[in-house]
Amino acid sequence: MKQITVGDEGVKTLVQMKSLVVMRLDDCQITDSGLKQLASMEKLKVLYLAGNPISPRGYESLRDAPKLSQLFLGKDLTPEELQVVQRALPKELT
Repeated sequence: MKQITVGDEGVKTLVQMKSLVVMRLDDCQITDSGLKQLASMEKLKVLYLAGNPISPRGYESLRDAPKLSQLFLGKDLTPEELQVVQRALPKELT
C-alpha cells in the first residue's frame, strides 16, 4: 500500500469533511499547525498521529477538540514530554 504525505496543507482539505469521526494520519508530516486545524473538527472522536513531527506543546490545541476521546501517538515519550502532553490534553484523555 502506498503511503500518502498529507502535511499541514492537506489537513486544510480534511477539516472540510465535517462528518469524519476517525482519522488515521500516521507518518503524514503533520506539525503543530496541522494539529491545531484538526482540533477544530467538531465530530472527531479518534485520532492516530504516530510518526508526525508534533512537539509536546503542539498537543495543547487538542483542548479545543470537543469530542476527541482517543488519541494514538505510537511512540514512547520521555517523562518530560509525557507531562507536557498530559497537561495539554483534555482530562478525559489523560
